Amino acid sequence: MGTTERRKQVEYLHVTLRDGITQIFDTAYGVDEPAGSSPEWDALCAHYGVSPISDVDRQGVRDHQRPTRGATLIEFKEVVRSLCVWTRRETRRVDVDIIDDPADLRVLHERLLRLVDRVQGELDIAYRGAVLPARVGGMFGNVLKHHDENAPAKKWEKSSAVAFKCKNCGAPKLSKTDTECPFCGSAL
Repeated sequence: MGTTERRKQVEYLHVTLRDGITQIFDTAYGVDEPAGSSPEWDALCAHYGVSPISDVDRQGVRDHQRPTRGATLIEFKEVVRSLCVWTRRETRRVDVDIIDDPADLRVLHERLLRLVDRVQGELDIAYRGAVLPARVGGMFGNVLKHHDENAPAKKWEKSSAVAFKCKNCGAPKLSKTDTECPFCGSAL
């Protein structure tokens, strides 16, 4: 495989990761029922080899985490992990240590491996912020928390973050502090 083919392979894997992450995030977030499921989400889980959790566990997630919407964090994290494992394995199969390879190909290859690690670590946090209720913090956090413990659970609560997406490529924003898209480099 020549340099051009290896470059195309790395670029293909980068696009596949971006598109996969976007589809996973959008499909999981698109589930209206808190800690719920949908035919689209079930199909995506099956595609990535992730078994859905039981209805009893699903109800436990609702009771404990009180999500406002979306697929469960457990399923979401496993689907993301599956995509990242596949991308990392396929990226490592691309041999870029050949002497004739330009340095920018090695940089592109290494950047993709770092992005996979970052996605696996940070997308979970971004999804949590999008589907879990905002936590009351600060000086009155404990007082308000104990005050609301005996109150009936609200059916819908405001989530603690908005799921921002890149206007250029559609990928979800991984971190609140990102100023540029880690997938396409556009300003966020």
